Amino acid sequence: MYNKENFKLEKYKYVLARKQSLNEATFKITAIYQVAIAALGLAQYNVIAMLKANSITLEVASLSSLCLIVMLAILTVLIVALLIGGILAWLKYRNDESEIERDVFGQSRAPVKLASSLTWYETYIILTVLLVFSVCLWAYFERLTPLLSLLAGN
Repeated sequence: MYNKENFKLEKYKYVLARKQSLNEATFKITAIYQVAIAALGLAQYNVIAMLKANSITLEVASLSSLCLIVMLAILTVLIVALLIGGILAWLKYRNDESEIERDVFGQSRAPVKLASSLTWYETYIILTVLLVFSVCLWAYFERLTPLLSLLAGN
């Protein structure tokens, strides 16, 4: 009997450690996203500066800007997918944790409700990433394209 209890304890420790590592991974994903957004913004600034200095043509600037917005779209999809994958993994570990609690104590904490997602920082990170992408997409079509044409005309 001791081995079974010891096994449950070790499994419980493992589940808690995995949940903690998922939290750490979320912050790393967010940091990578912030760096990538800054790099894409700097690249777009350089495209504008080079066009203003007549170092590149309007066609090259337009293509470069389009490539940057496509890279932003790919980055957005990747980050959102990683965060959703992290949430799903957390839910699986939470289910494992509840199973162990049920075995040991006879009952477990209440199951996770959909409304609980409003308390998770991952939800707000996903919403922020989608908002940033939406604003950048709007700025690309409404502000950047006319700006490039204006700068090329000088």
